[in-house]
Amino acid sequence: MHITLQAFSLCFSQAGLKAGLTASEVDELLTLATSQPIKNKLKSVTSEAIKYKCFGFPTIVCHVDGKPEMFFGSDRFEVMAHIIGEKWMGPNPVKPMAKM
Repeated sequence: MHITLQAFSLCFSQAGLKAGLTASEVDELLTLATSQPIKNKLKSVTSEAIKYKCFGFPTIVCHVDGKPEMFFGSDRFEVMAHIIGEKWMGPNPVKPMAKM
């Protein structure tokens, strides 16, 4: 196994276990992460991101009136919601934070 994959597997395994996943659930997710369908999906969404000239994470592309609108950063969720005509309820919808 390549050293990068070994490091990812170790970090992901530890994080998964700390998050409450069982060892078998972590193993299943690691197997899926290295499967060909997931690799193909990653290549596909990466190509799409390049098409939109994405430059960081999270980048979200919304299509408004047939035109793509790109938003970068989790601090842009409120603006994105406004553009697409939705009410932003904040990261915790139980306690609304929106001011728009």
